[in-house]
Amino acid sequence: MIKKKYTFLLIALCLLFSSSCMEDFNDRYFIKDYYVEFEEATTKNVAVGEDYVISDQVLSADNQQVSIQLNLLGPTSSVEQKVAFKVSSEQTTAVSGQDYEIESTDVVIPAGKHTATIHVKNSSSGSGETILVLELEGNELVKPSTNYKKIGIRCQY
Repeated sequence: MIKKKYTFLLIALCLLFSSSCMEDFNDRYFIKDYYVEFEEATTKNVAVGEDYVISDQVLSADNQQVSIQLNLLGPTSSVEQKVAFKVSSEQTTAVSGQDYEIESTDVVIPAGKHTATIHVKNSSSGSGETILVLELEGNELVKPSTNYKKIGIRCQY
């Protein structure tokens, strides 16, 4: 009789501990919100005294255009995302139309994709050395990543 009680108690304890509430670790690390970031900003250190990364790409008389990649973080979107960005007027020393040309301050990330590209063209009237700082603004659904939302592009003529 005692052996049956211990066997029953052992089985009950095993069931209790094996069926307890367990945290789903996949939910802890799954990104549910949408964020956008500059690809190059994730792999480089920020410029000294600034809050942005300086791109390796340089606009110059020899380099007609630079292409800056954006990454969309989060679940795959079933609709295209139109993400806004701006030229940071406080940090930019380059002049639009003189040092650089940007066709639009929106970039479209196609449905089902996680990347898009911003194209910045040089201008034939550029002179000296300036910096163009782009800052991601996002949209209603997609927010800019706090640490990787700015990038600087050198303009050398």
